[in-house]
Amino acid sequence: MARARFWLVVMAGWTLVGCGHENVTAPSTGYAGAWSGTTSQNQPIAFTVSADQRVTSVTVGWSFNGCSGTGTSSSNPFPIATPQPPGPPPWDNPGFVSGGQPGDKSVWAVTGAFTSNQTATGTVEFVGFPGCGNSLAMWNATRH
Repeated sequence: MARARFWLVVMAGWTLVGCGHENVTAPSTGYAGAWSGTTSQNQPIAFTVSADQRVTSVTVGWSFNGCSGTGTSSSNPFPIATPQPPGPPPWDNPGFVSGGQPGDKSVWAVTGAFTSNQTATGTVEFVGFPGCGNSLAMWNATRH
């Protein structure tokens, strides 16, 4: 059940940045490097983009309704893509989706959009955290 919920959240987020290979184009600007920032929960977010324009690792912290922690996802690199047709700003920019499972039947999913080759913004959704429910946080990050 938790694995199914995880993929449901990831796939729902992916629709925000484009889904289906026929509807996405590769970004023209490079985003390779280490990125970090803060969520609206005042928690850290960091991710790494490889030279082939894939988000290879995402780490996000959370703190809501009595739950707190940090999770990292690095097992499934996600390509950066520009949705076609584009969504409303900032979702008209190249973006990505990643997520993880803390191990207690809860899931988190990060959806991001690159607003330049030095700045990114997005959301992180936390679903099914036992005793704490769900939460949504905004985030901003810069490349180092």
